[in-house]
Amino acid sequence: MTLKGTTVILDSPAFYFDTLRLEDSKFVTRGQNITIEAVRIEAAGNASVNSYLSTLSSTPSSSGGQLKLIVYDRILGQLSIDLSGTVGSKGADGRNGVVGAGGVPGENSAQRNFPVLQNILPVNLRREFRKKSLRHSGFVQRNWLLKDQNREIPC
Repeated sequence: MTLKGTTVILDSPAFYFDTLRLEDSKFVTRGQNITIEAVRIEAAGNASVNSYLSTLSSTPSSSGGQLKLIVYDRILGQLSIDLSGTVGSKGADGRNGVVGAGGVPGENSAQRNFPVLQNILPVNLRREFRKKSLRHSGFVQRNWLLKDQNREIPC
């Protein structure tokens, strides 16, 4: 049998030939396990056996299958064999990375634009309120009369 410049898709698990001559031809197995048995194989040009026409198949992660080549006399020429499977499916998402170290404040950060009260006022306000609690409690203001009152004093 002689094939010139053709692509043959193999559907059966076994093929038997007396003399197989492939001239720029391709056998495609579609990932099946195939046995090719021949007395003699002659390969010329780009003769090949491939598992798929393209690795981008409609069924991801498909095996390329196995090829059992039985030749009783000889193989003449170079026969290229590629039984690669199809591209795998998308894997699972990886785990989250570790949290990085905090950065230093930038040159125009808010920490540098606002004054720190302890640096400006050396007085401890808690101590001042404790020592002068009556002055700060409004004691004096509560005893002031808001307006004059006439009191009647019994005589």
